[in-house]
Amino acid sequence: MARESNQNRTFGFTDRALRGLPTPPKPQQLDYFDATTRGLGLRISYGGRRTFFLLYSDERKKRQRLSLGEYGQLENGKLSLAEARKRAKIQLGAVAQAHNPAAEARAQRQAPTVEALAADFIVMQRRLGRKSADAQERMLALNVIPEIGNAKGRDVSRADISRIMDAMTERGAPIQAN
Repeated sequence: MARESNQNRTFGFTDRALRGLPTPPKPQQLDYFDATTRGLGLRISYGGRRTFFLLYSDERKKRQRLSLGEYGQLENGKLSLAEARKRAKIQLGAVAQAHNPAAEARAQRQAPTVEALAADFIVMQRRLGRKSADAQERMLALNVIPEIGNAKGRDVSRADISRIMDAMTERGAPIQAN
């Protein structure tokens, strides 16, 4: 079977047209491109999932692909065609100002969580021979990990830390909170 060219898969997106696109057989996925919004595409997987993406070139002229969200009803937490076009234009504006949204999204996904940072900290304390490593590990496991352990380290704010310290003080451990 001859593979379709991108020319055949580029057209002006409409909701009706997007809903009518066929689902490819396993293990394929097909990309369709909007003729009206530069770089906007829709990937349909063999399972039927339809995801908007933006294709652009970064400052080194390397092709980048940024996922914008799954196509569907807004009330289901998915993305409408109008919202996908709006997000694509915003991201293209960022690209024009020498930002690389795909690289930034990758860095965000790969950033370590507080739990991973805490584990690395305890390993370092033990390697340095610190006697307080066990006490620090217990304090982190009791107070910090349950509250913000799944958060990315770069997203933790002073308010998060203050909330944890306030809870420790209320529990009767003000010195430990310090």
